[in-house]
Amino acid sequence: MNRKRSEGGTLIKVLFLLFLLVGAGGYNYHRNWKLEGSTESRPRPFAAYDQQQLTQLRDAYAAETRNSEQRYSAQERRRIRASGEGLMNERVDEFEQIQRHSTTLRKRASEFALSQTRLQEIEAELTLRANERTGFDLHIRRMIRI
Repeated sequence: MNRKRSEGGTLIKVLFLLFLLVGAGGYNYHRNWKLEGSTESRPRPFAAYDQQQLTQLRDAYAAETRNSEQRYSAQERRRIRASGEGLMNERVDEFEQIQRHSTTLRKRASEFALSQTRLQEIEAELTLRANERTGFDLHIRRMIRI
């Protein structure tokens, strides 16, 4: 009789411990799921693309970034200096030429910065996808990560 009572007490303790573990795992899963949702709230403009399209897009943006950098560097090397000499109309023409050059230089710098930013966004999306876990592994990680 004592043996049955002690086995019953042990069984209750094991079931209680199992209940606590499942409850703690469920709580932890829910907490980690909420944390993942709050940290991944940044926009992902390339999330709709599949892996192959994203790789092709990255290669195209890398080529465009190199080209725009070369155009910017070439434009920057062609600096125009004002002489400050001559008649007023010559100075005005010189000013307009310098202004056109400066506008083109700013345009090239803007193109280069935009293509560089897009390339970084694509690289970030590729890195995020490489580190992304799915399926059973994701659920276990959410449940046991503290």
